[in-house]
Amino acid sequence: MEYLYRKGHRSIAGIFKSDDVQGLQRYEGYVDTLRNLRLPLEDAQVFWYNTENKNHILQMDGGWPAVERTLSGCTAVVCYNDEIASRLIINLHKQGVRIPQDMAVVSFDNSQYCEICPVGITSLSHSHDNVGKMAAELLIRRLRGEECTSETAFWTLVERESS
Repeated sequence: MEYLYRKGHRSIAGIFKSDDVQGLQRYEGYVDTLRNLRLPLEDAQVFWYNTENKNHILQMDGGWPAVERTLSGCTAVVCYNDEIASRLIINLHKQGVRIPQDMAVVSFDNSQYCEICPVGITSLSHSHDNVGKMAAELLIRRLRGEECTSETAFWTLVERESS
């Protein structure tokens, strides 16, 4: 979000998944960053979905009108993951919205969707090697009966055409 702010965006929507921990944590990060940047938090600029309705939300005859309302007046959007970002970009293109000129899109996970999307998606990435190493070290400590504290894996921004 700070990246989008530095690029001049002040009205940033969010699309988050409500029924998993990552979705809630990513939303918390979105809210914290808006506060730190002294940007308003508008409920109307946040769209929630869940596992059950994921495929419905971005269908033109389904949940798309609600997503469009969420994006109204915004110049950027943070998506829960790359799959949602990719599907969003495809729908926005169908509506004549230019990415990133009219709407910047960023997401999480740096998955294969970033490369196969018509517009390369700017995405936050964890180093899989680093996360795997951290998990293995925690498991070994746990097996030894040692006290384990939670570890934080930091994100790296992989910038592509969508922003």
